[in-house]
Amino acid sequence: MKKHIITIVLCIAALVAIVYFVTAKNISKTPDTTPATTQENPREFTYTNQTYGFSLILPKDWKNFTIVPGTVQFGETVTLRHPNWSKENPYMDVPILVYPIEQWKKWEATNFEGYPTAAPMGPTERGRNAKYVFATAPRYNYSFAIGWEAVETAIESLKAN
Repeated sequence: MKKHIITIVLCIAALVAIVYFVTAKNISKTPDTTPATTQENPREFTYTNQTYGFSLILPKDWKNFTIVPGTVQFGETVTLRHPNWSKENPYMDVPILVYPIEQWKKWEATNFEGYPTAAPMGPTERGRNAKYVFATAPRYNYSFAIGWEAVETAIESLKAN
């Protein structure tokens, strides 16, 4: 009987460890590049995403932000999360949708027919390079969470590299 209990406890511990490592892998504690203070304004810094080729300007109080990577139908997401974000006090995220340019061109050709959304409008293009289009989802900012103004400014500063 003791052997069965020990086996069950070890299985539970292994399962907890697996869940922890899978979850930890999905949330990056550091950005994929080191933020640099912009020369124009020391109260801001530039975040550059080398994986997809875009950059944007964030306020200095975002310095230890985290990146929450994800996927959406036909693309990827790069979500920048404020360092003070918590479940009890959620700040507005910077949500960037990343689509392959070929997929985006298909949607453009059909006036975004087939774009996966329940909203009555399509996404907003924020920039593009040779491989990707960077966009925001319809109604991404309707919650007006804490810091939404800074997020709006950051998204407007997005530049494709």
